[in-house]
Amino acid sequence: MAMILSGEPIPAREALDAGLVDEIVEGDLVAGAIAFARRVVAEKRALVLVRNRDEKLLAARDLATFDAAAANYTKRAKGQNAPAAAVEALRAALTLPVADALTRERELFSNSWPATSPRPSATSSSPSGKPQKCRTSQAPRCTTSSAQP
Repeated sequence: MAMILSGEPIPAREALDAGLVDEIVEGDLVAGAIAFARRVVAEKRALVLVRNRDEKLLAARDLATFDAAAANYTKRAKGQNAPAAAVEALRAALTLPVADALTRERELFSNSWPATSPRPSATSSSPSGKPQKCRTSQAPRCTTSSAQP
């Protein structure tokens, strides 16, 4: 929760220890990635989607502890919509099936922007290779250069 609500970057070693990454590559990233992929295949590791890995969430599923931590963060962010929405999205991730939690997260953040604020946009490339701007709420659907910001 702290990592999500603070937005502070963490060192690679900490990300590895937390299970956020599988390996740290020193030197040539492409060569390291290929070596890692070959090792995974050679070891016949089970390829589990991250969305299906919840062994580290067991402790967080104690909702009393979750609520106490959430109250601490939301108190510090009084009057801000995004931190409260993030806490609610995290609660959904702990209590709902993945698809439902993702739908809830989308709803929360779609509704958390004031009508007078511009919505953030993402820049991506169209199949033609031309850059395009898409509203974040449209990003999964926005694939052509005719998209409007």
